[in-house]
Amino acid sequence: MKIVIRVPTRKQILQRSQTVPVARDGTSWNKDCLGEFANMSGVYIHSSGNTILYVGKTTRGLYATYGERLRRECQKKASADSRLYRLLLSQRSVKTAFYPTKEVEKMIQAKNLPRENMTLLLERALIAVYKPGGNRDSQG
Repeated sequence: MKIVIRVPTRKQILQRSQTVPVARDGTSWNKDCLGEFANMSGVYIHSSGNTILYVGKTTRGLYATYGERLRRECQKKASADSRLYRLLLSQRSVKTAFYPTKEVEKMIQAKNLPRENMTLLLERALIAVYKPGGNRDSQG
């Protein structure tokens, strides 16, 4: 089987990014800042300045949406004070680009590949290309 993945450039990712708040200890975080994407699934990329910090994906279901994933990454209590939360909190500003599943499907050429596999492939390709420090599997 031949699979072709069109990986967005750093410039495309940064242009698409929107500022996402990271809540300090004791502060709540609300998915409303994500607008229409909050309840969708897809692939997302956290960045700060020109640096790609983390690449993640969401799946289906109430607790696997983009909004829920970001709440678990951008709020201390929800993240259990994770390494990723601390990385995001340490940045001056965090921006996130989101690629909904429907767009991911257009970025990957493969026959009969389930949607969830497409988001996994794009996530893995982005990690391989940009080697974000927040992804454990991209570290040497």
